[in-house]
Amino acid sequence: MAFSDSTDNDVASWVGIARERIQRVYPGLAPMFLVSPSEGETAAVLARYGLRRGYIYHGGGLEIRKNTEGVLRAYALLRAEKKKNLVSVPPLVISGKVHEKTNKLATDVAGLIIELGLDDCVYLLGYVPADDLPALYRGAKFFVFPSQYEGFGLPVLEAMSLGCPVIAATNSSLPEVCGEAALLVDDKDIPALSVAMDRLLTETALREILSHQGRERAVDFSYVAFTEQVIQACVPEKL
Repeated sequence: MAFSDSTDNDVASWVGIARERIQRVYPGLAPMFLVSPSEGETAAVLARYGLRRGYIYHGGGLEIRKNTEGVLRAYALLRAEKKKNLVSVPPLVISGKVHEKTNKLATDVAGLIIELGLDDCVYLLGYVPADDLPALYRGAKFFVFPSQYEGFGLPVLEAMSLGCPVIAATNSSLPEVCGEAALLVDDKDIPALSVAMDRLLTETALREILSHQGRERAVDFSYVAFTEQVIQACVPEKL
């Protein structure tokens, strides 16, 4: 089984398994992402992290492939451009386990924040319990996830389900998951990512459109459909 057509193609190409032997099964969302937290619940979670509504949110892991470095560099570029016109930019909130500097597969996020002069405007939350994620999505102005590779990409689906506008990358499974319900950019194009972030900061109508389309898109990914597909894939047609 593969969690996306993109992974299906990768397995067929890299491993040499015939495509007809691979069953694509889309994952479903956990129940906590199907119901939006109340205003009070959201406020309580944000208060625990010292946050106020309207931040830019990036999460889903701090491994190099998640491209947190790209997010930070695009954010730094955005702040520099806005500063020319004396326009402020909301803080950037990043969640995910902070790895040791010796971990060659992870981004040195703390070091990069200092290098880019962003230590006064980036909130590095560290590991966040899953139960807090719905409120973090709901409190954000938008979610940015320009990952370099995903087998599926659950974070973008979680955000969309909660009405949080999404910026994602054009590679691997992400376009397949997002459809038309997100802004898609080349994960290597830092200026383009910065422009996309600026658009979602300044274009209220675009945020509203993506919020609505994201909710509609997320409905297509349910545990019921996932279970049915798994059963079809695992149980022989004739018992």
